[in-house]
Amino acid sequence: MRLIGCDLHTSQQSIAMLDRDTSVVVERTLKHEGEAVREFYASIRPPVVVGIEATGSLFQYPESFTRHAAAFLSSNSESAAF
Repeated sequence: MRLIGCDLHTSQQSIAMLDRDTSVVVERTLKHEGEAVREFYASIRPPVVVGIEATGSLFQYPESFTRHAAAFLSSNSESAAF
């Protein structure tokens, strides 16, 4: 299982990912230009849990998370309707 913590901003997101099977930690900043975000999340084999710290920018990129994540958690209370 991969656990991803994501600090989401309008133009980029900073992530830290723990692979619980191998104990490997990856830290990255992904720009919201081109296909970088989609390619990153598509490259991770399931299961994946994504926890997000975000405000309004969360709703600009929902398909990146919901398409590739087994679970989706957010600190933004507005995302409860997501």
